[in-house]
Amino acid sequence: MPNWVDNRLIAHGPWDEVNQMLLRVATPRSVFGFEKIIPLPPGAAPTADLHRKIWGTKWDANSPKCDAKAESSLERLAGAFDECAETRQVEWTFSTAWSPAEPVTLELSRLFPDCTFTWDCIEEQPSFGGSMTLRAGEIVEGGYCEGSMDEIWSLSDWHEQYRYDEDEDDE
Repeated sequence: MPNWVDNRLIAHGPWDEVNQMLLRVATPRSVFGFEKIIPLPPGAAPTADLHRKIWGTKWDANSPKCDAKAESSLERLAGAFDECAETRQVEWTFSTAWSPAEPVTLELSRLFPDCTFTWDCIEEQPSFGGSMTLRAGEIVEGGYCEGSMDEIWSLSDWHEQYRYDEDEDDE
């Protein structure tokens, strides 16, 4: 049984580009598939070693969920003169086995360079976590933390939800 890494990936950008992204990453069975972002080489057998090499993790996204926030027509009309009126945000949450899928998240940000991505991850122990901003295939802010649990939990409000009382585990 792997140690799971919970991930949250938020993309914010031009309306049309975010819509294209939603279509790009969806598979017939899932709202977020790694193979749609970084395909397996032609003829290659889908092995755990190959997945780790190209995706950074053993398997595809586990239990992905998508929350696509869209401004209503009225909100868009009311903000017609606001430069943000033509933007959209989408949030995916998913788990990965043993490690975060850094190559996948960086590639998605490279494919959609007009979008800004916020990526948070935390290992279930937690022995590490991360909070970063991605743009055009690069980490432009933040990074990983392998410090104390308190340091990991304090990375963001999202990380804080994983806080637990360490004394409870000893009982």
